[in-house]
Amino acid sequence: MSDTKGIAIRLDQEIYKKIEKHELSRNKLIQKAVMNFLEDDSIANKSDIEENIPDEMYDEIYNTIYNAEMAPLKQKVEHQKEMITLLKEQLNE
Repeated sequence: MSDTKGIAIRLDQEIYKKIEKHELSRNKLIQKAVMNFLEDDSIANKSDIEENIPDEMYDEIYNTIYNAEMAPLKQKVEHQKEMITLLKEQLNE
């Protein structure tokens, strides 16, 4: 038999009443609901997706995004630093 852990949650009274009236036991119903939620959740499948991306494709995507987004931002930051330096020099004069 598998190890199980208990959790305590608070529910709206209407939800609680529906659970109590359901044909499945509370434990089975909540376990089934959580499993369905996790199976439908894209985050639950994220590791499977990451494992299927070849390294070459990942590198290409990373480089494309870096060149399109990060490089221009870095240039802009450097330009702004230069402008700040020039303005400080002007203030000192």
